[in-house]
Amino acid sequence: MKKWSKNGLTHHCDGQQFLSPHRIKGDPCGCPESIKERKERARGRLGPQPSTEISFQIDSAPDLGHFRMRSISWKFTESVASIRSLMNSTRDNLACDLSLAVVELPSATGRTATYRQPLLLPEVVTAA
Repeated sequence: MKKWSKNGLTHHCDGQQFLSPHRIKGDPCGCPESIKERKERARGRLGPQPSTEISFQIDSAPDLGHFRMRSISWKFTESVASIRSLMNSTRDNLACDLSLAVVELPSATGRTATYRQPLLLPEVVTAA
């Protein structure tokens, strides 16, 4: 979660603790527990917005190296948080499908806004 101002980054946290600057890293950040409250604060420019970055490699082509993807999607941030929790609770390997879903929303003017939403879906891979 990040909040920017004209002076730069003013809040950087994981929703519970500050991630930077170093002098306050690990201290409670004061963000609300619920996503709904976080969204309301961000909408009112009182709180940070999602800034989720993942690094990954393609299972079938590991020699292509590692890739990074960054998203400001609230849903993507929620999915990454649940996957992180799953990673911490399983001893099995975890693979994920990363895809883009087309989302269409009607606008206030009656036109349809179309965008692509990143999706990350976990798949637990048990050792044979």
